[in-house]
Amino acid sequence: MGNTSKVVAAICISVAAVCCVSKLSATKGGQAGGPNPPLSDGKHSTADERQKCIPSKEESKFRFAVATQPQPVWDYGENKDTNREVIPDSVIRAFKTEKGVCVLVPHHELGMICGNDLETLPKIAETRYKSPLNPSWPAYDYRNWLSAPYISGSTLFALAHSEWYQCLQFDSDPERKCATGSNHFNSWSNAVSSFRSTDSGLSWSRISTLQRPESLSVTFPNLWSKGLLNHGFFHPSNIIFDNGHYYAFVTHVDRNMIDGSVVNSGSVLLRTNNLTAKSWEQVGSDGKTIVDSHNGNVLNGTNSWDHLTVTFNTAICKFLVTFWDYSTQKIQYSTLKSLNKPVFERVQTLANQDRVVIKGNDKSAGFIVQNYPTGQLDAGSDGNNFEFTDDSYFMYFSSFTNQDVYARKIYRVRIDLVGNDSVPTL
Repeated sequence: MGNTSKVVAAICISVAAVCCVSKLSATKGGQAGGPNPPLSDGKHSTADERQKCIPSKEESKFRFAVATQPQPVWDYGENKDTNREVIPDSVIRAFKTEKGVCVLVPHHELGMICGNDLETLPKIAETRYKSPLNPSWPAYDYRNWLSAPYISGSTLFALAHSEWYQCLQFDSDPERKCATGSNHFNSWSNAVSSFRSTDSGLSWSRISTLQRPESLSVTFPNLWSKGLLNHGFFHPSNIIFDNGHYYAFVTHVDRNMIDGSVVNSGSVLLRTNNLTAKSWEQVGSDGKTIVDSHNGNVLNGTNSWDHLTVTFNTAICKFLVTFWDYSTQKIQYSTLKSLNKPVFERVQTLANQDRVVIKGNDKSAGFIVQNYPTGQLDAGSDGNNFEFTDDSYFMYFSSFTNQDVYARKIYRVRIDLVGNDSVPTL
């Protein structure tokens, strides 16, 4: 992540080596689930309720596809005089309030776009959080991307991608200080942290550093000139509630602390029954849980996945996980029958994505990882946290260009569940 394309591209290399939404059809009346009654999030979301879901589509005969060209949502150019650092630098997510809806513009200075609904968002994103730039280790409180909101009762919680740089320990060393060469980015160490707000995101307090590297390498400073050595826990997904627990995926990159080579990478599933907890459990592919805040129990088959988003899809009655796959450089998705025993089913590529033309993007057609194109947001989702999707929803993402890494816009495309032989015309 970070605020330059250089950083993002380097993440892609290291990990590979190892939406806001409205319904297409007004006839659905804003409810998700087609023939099913709308499912609830929060305390009403139970295993029994999932089992009552009746699929409206036979999954083997259908696939998810991009159904529209991008529609503009928000333009940094109209907001830059308010705060230059408020740019979309992670997956776009949202939550509902009594007054409407708030969409996050996630960077180390967090912006929020709050309006009556997803169709009437204002042009200005208000600054709601500024990272403290705390250089101490192991606080992991230098730069925080609050990117995974979850509102419960009167409290807004969030998971954050928390960056720290080992070069901060060498301010007086001309060869190792952060201003030298690429030391700032190449010395990157990362954690996932939790936050809460009792005033709808106007102010935030840190709860805990949930997952972080256990130690630092004494040899890495000698290797910074050779390339990126980012390691730790990255890019939390959205939070989703199921059967008494809150779940979220995070990306883990584990390196050899001597030579910097990648030892392991992939997706880790965290869960807790209390959003104020200082630590969360990790759920393995076998359903067993452990608490280990320093090591990652990577799920089977996920070593090239990043930027995950998960919802319960009421058209197929399964959890739908969308992610960026570094091995194919594509948006892909898979399904899960259960989060308490996360065994991924067939991985598929999101159809039609190569026909999408994003204005102001470095790639003329299709997506790049810097677009963060994995959000699933459905205006018909019951509850406050967009935990449900149906057979038609919108995927929100941002544009990106190396010519000006701040000149980003938020767009959306509609995603439809279509027949395997059907390709929507864009």
